[in-house]
Amino acid sequence: MSTDLQSDAHLSVPVDGLIWSWRALSSAQLEPLLPFVLAADPTGADARCWKRDAFAWLDVRQTPRGITSVQCLAGLTLALFFHTVPQTEGRRLAIERLRWLELARPHRSLDALLVIIAEQARHLTCDEVVIAGGAVTEQSARSALAERAETAGFVRDRGNWRRPV
Repeated sequence: MSTDLQSDAHLSVPVDGLIWSWRALSSAQLEPLLPFVLAADPTGADARCWKRDAFAWLDVRQTPRGITSVQCLAGLTLALFFHTVPQTEGRRLAIERLRWLELARPHRSLDALLVIIAEQARHLTCDEVVIAGGAVTEQSARSALAERAETAGFVRDRGNWRRPV
C-alpha cells in the first residue's frame, strides 16, 4: 500500500446505518473546507489560522502527512483530521488535530470519525493509531472524545488515545 497521503482515493465505510466517506486532501482542495471549519469551531480560533496551518501542515516533507476530510452520505463534510505517519519502529498513524460537527444525534459524527481513523490506518498499512491528547481543544470536544474513544477500541495512555489496528 502506498504511503502517499496526498492520494485522491475516496474511501467509504458504513457506520451506524449510514455510509461515510473520506479522502486525503491536497492543498488545492482546502478552500472549500472553510465553512466546515467555521461551523465546527464556535470560538473562531481555527478559522483565523485555518489556511495558514493547513498549507504549512501539507508543506512539511520530512514525515508523510496529510489532512483527511470525512463526509456523510449526503456529501456534507462533518469531520477532518491532520495526521502523520512518523518513520519510527512500527508504522503509526498519529492524529494531531481532530474537528467534527454533530448534525444528528450526539456523537454520530464522532463515532464515524473514530471508525474512519482506524480504517485510514489500515489503508496506510499502519500497526497503530495514536490520537494526541491535544488534538481537540474545546472542552466539550475533549469530553466527547473521552466518552466515545474507549467504545471505538482506543485506550488512554499518557494523555493520548491509542488503538492497535
